[in-house]
Amino acid sequence: MEHIGIDVHKNQSQVCILTPEGELIEKRIVTDRGRFAAVFGSRPQARILIEASTESEWVARCLEELGHEVIVADPNYAPMYGHRSRRVKTDRRDARALAEAIGGAALGRASALGIVAMVLIAVFVANVMTEFMSNTAMANLLIPMFLALTAADAGGSILPALGATLGCSLAFCLPVATPPNAIVYGSGHVPLTAMIRAGVLLDVGCGLLTWAGLLILAG
Repeated sequence: MEHIGIDVHKNQSQVCILTPEGELIEKRIVTDRGRFAAVFGSRPQARILIEASTESEWVARCLEELGHEVIVADPNYAPMYGHRSRRVKTDRRDARALAEAIGGAALGRASALGIVAMVLIAVFVANVMTEFMSNTAMANLLIPMFLALTAADAGGSILPALGATLGCSLAFCLPVATPPNAIVYGSGHVPLTAMIRAGVLLDVGCGLLTWAGLLILAG
């Protein structure tokens, strides 16, 4: 999907288009319904960011009628301009900052989806490996690893490390996994195959509950 920033003014507007291939297209157009229709009517559905202004309401409505997703943002929202240059302010630079901001928001959503998957992986990697190793040793191995993996992602999320921490406590399949498992197996009342069958169901069920619980708590 294309990401577009438009610096809207009463007479003329500056447009910056970032294509999925990374191409940057910049143009200046007359702020007029007919001109917006001519420029954006034939383009594939895009995500467009414009600043709130006296012209933004009708411009947003016009672009939405053309099939695009439009976001009207507060120009004072500083995080929106994480890539804005410190050089002299111009319409061209503002339009490019808007396009980069909406493109960055899409990357942020993708990053968030990556964290969701990584939490799931962390829970079940810890779950499986702790069946054969000490819970403490497994936690000492996995927690630093997942913290390092997410150090540059989603603001350094600790969710995968938390998932690994909790996953280390979910070991229900084998007698060697935890002392309680060894006690139950040693009683002679529970065959190994029965313990494994029940343990797999508990591992999967508790792992999914842990994963969902962490995501809910994180909001």
